[in-house]
Amino acid sequence: MPTPPKATPLAAGTRVQVRGTPSGLTLVVPTGTVVGPDPDWDGYYIVRLDKPARYYCHGADEPLDEIIEAADNLERLHPPA
Repeated sequence: MPTPPKATPLAAGTRVQVRGTPSGLTLVVPTGTVVGPDPDWDGYYIVRLDKPARYYCHGADEPLDEIIEAADNLERLHPPA
């Protein structure tokens, strides 16, 4: 059985859309820009969101400009033609 092709790594500056809703967060907009790969988690990327997400922690919510997300949950956005 052939192995599936490996996904192309996401380069810094790539525009992406987050699929689904990350746990503990409310996304104001699901889009952002890849900052780079997470240094500790293989296959995860740091994404700077277009608008801060709301992170729920200890009964209060905090703005969150960047999230760490698995590559499988990021859809590459193509620039408009």
